[in-house]
Amino acid sequence: MLLNLPILRDVYNDALEALEVRYQQEGDFLLGGVSYVRMRDEVPQMLAEMLHASQRIKRIVEELKDFARPDVVAAREPFELNAVVQAVMRAVRIHELERENRAMSDRLLFGGLRHPAAFSEIVTADRALHAIFAYVEAVASSPQPLLITGDSGVGKELIARAVHRLSGVKGPLVLREAALAMVEPDLEPVPD
Repeated sequence: MLLNLPILRDVYNDALEALEVRYQQEGDFLLGGVSYVRMRDEVPQMLAEMLHASQRIKRIVEELKDFARPDVVAAREPFELNAVVQAVMRAVRIHELERENRAMSDRLLFGGLRHPAAFSEIVTADRALHAIFAYVEAVASSPQPLLITGDSGVGKELIARAVHRLSGVKGPLVLREAALAMVEPDLEPVPD
């Protein structure tokens, strides 16, 4: 998928002239459920960021391959086991990031939810929220912790339930709540 990003960028650039003609004739229209004006502004940046990320991943993989190639002289020399373990852990993390990047790239480029039932408790037609659902699907299987923030009543717990359903983790959902009270610095404490 990431190797096809230059082709996708070229296809987008080729189609842009025809899309712009339609826009001039008809005004704004939907393209893949997104307004053309928004898509015209955001897609080039998204493609550029994904292309940059794919080039970084490719470079990291090449560096890992170079690191893994045996050196006959070095094979006879003592080595630091902790350094090897750390390198393996970095390689595993890079693999996880590549998988997450592929999943998020697929979601951003092709849209749609693979598991809409996971979000059945949330009733919305808002495209921005559907984009968040796609992101949640992409990161739910990650072993990394997920921090969900927002004002009271916006549906953080509903999103957490959806993440739990999508994660495949067995057992009950465990939620941790943290509250931070903000005090104006110029207010004096009220005496007891």
